[in-house]
Amino acid sequence: MIKDLNGFFNAKKINKIKKYDDKEKVVILSNENQNMIIDFKHNKISITDKSFFHFINDSTGTNYSRGIKLSETKIENPNEIKPNLVFDLKAYNINIYNQQNKSLIPLSIFNILFCSPNYYSLYYNGVEVFGTHLLLQEKTDESNLFLTATNEKQKETIIDRKNNLNNFLFILDHFYGLKRHFGISTFKEYIKDIQKDLLSVDPNKYNYAYSELVYKKLDELHTSLTMLSINTDQEKIIHDYAKRYIGKQRLEHKKVSDLLNEKRNILKKNLNTDGYLIKGNTAYIILSAFLAGTNEDIEKNNYLNDSFSFLKRNLEEISKNKNVKNIIIDISRNPGGNVGSMLKVLGLLTNKDIIQRSQDTQNKFKVTTKYKIDANNNGDFNDNDAFDQFNYYILTSKNTFSAANLFAGIAKEMNIAKIIGQKSGGGGSPIFPVVLNDQTSMLVSGPLVFLNKINNIEQNLENGVEVDIKIDYKDFYDIDYLLKNIIKK
Repeated sequence: MIKDLNGFFNAKKINKIKKYDDKEKVVILSNENQNMIIDFKHNKISITDKSFFHFINDSTGTNYSRGIKLSETKIENPNEIKPNLVFDLKAYNINIYNQQNKSLIPLSIFNILFCSPNYYSLYYNGVEVFGTHLLLQEKTDESNLFLTATNEKQKETIIDRKNNLNNFLFILDHFYGLKRHFGISTFKEYIKDIQKDLLSVDPNKYNYAYSELVYKKLDELHTSLTMLSINTDQEKIIHDYAKRYIGKQRLEHKKVSDLLNEKRNILKKNLNTDGYLIKGNTAYIILSAFLAGTNEDIEKNNYLNDSFSFLKRNLEEISKNKNVKNIIIDISRNPGGNVGSMLKVLGLLTNKDIIQRSQDTQNKFKVTTKYKIDANNNGDFNDNDAFDQFNYYILTSKNTFSAANLFAGIAKEMNIAKIIGQKSGGGGSPIFPVVLNDQTSMLVSGPLVFLNKINNIEQNLENGVEVDIKIDYKDFYDIDYLLKNIIKK
């Protein structure tokens, strides 16, 4: 399979250093200094380090590392880490085989180990294998092509559903990054009240069960269904099932969104054509998402498609107005986006190295990483080229999520800006694509948790970022109120 995906993977990096034999029943693959051991006798797969899976070809459309350079990496808990990971498939009644010197593992397991960490997914409709970036989304040309490529759908059996559930439990136990955060010991115990429906051969029953788990029990915005199973009536959509199970977090998120939407739209009418306004000694800029422009976007100066270019352009223009001392960056309705883009935007605000903290929930690595940002795109990462002459304020709300939440968390730790508004909405674990045996697709919070440190106390950013100055939602986007009560200078 790796060779078949050589356009995505760099298959030349993988070497077989131990072939299968009937005595040991083990195959060992290597990627540079890291190994994968496939133990057919005990149905286990182990890796010496997660970097084993880093052998994809570089993107030719977008340069995600443009203008950003790693300056320091520090492992904070060297005595607690366990780089060697063992995936015990036998514990989930999942079997692997070796036939004619070929290693055979379920497609879903290959997917979750090799593809998902690289934001790629494979699908099988009974006729052919489809591959796509991230996941298929319902009611798109791509998903319709996949679902209609065969008219011979095989009715699911009880065994199919058991295998699907075993696969689902394996994925959630090993790759759901908020398992510990929510106090979940095992997902077998956690889903026992919906297990019967998950095992049903009736797609309606198990789709309701998926929806209850995702939208009510877990109830966090990074986890959501993107496409229903291949056996589901194609007239059905996710909302048909999910609308029955809307949890407290999602309801609160929508309530705030509805509250702010009209007020923000009124404010937008006062922005100039470049996307900001100036009143007195204060500029106000809206950052709606963290976007990483393609190489073509950068070449053609399509700054609206690249958040770094957008903010850089605006800060250059604002700097020409010598009266401006303060800048409010509004991320109150920013759902996140590309983390690299977010780090680069922070690098426009300070000349300090940007600090990012995280912990891998699988191998327990707790890492502090520092990045240098080339704010003026001259290739020099050591010149003081940031726009740090301003006093920055970052406006957040419950709708400030994911990479935007991380933006606020880093800015607060580094004292780059004062956080104003309402506590941000969390989303402290990056998304992770999952495809089940029945081809149900979902995003989940993956096995990495972002952290920050305030007053030497470590905090999980899944909990959101507390503000320095609280503002009632009714006063959001009221520039006169902000100038009088928040800026005050």
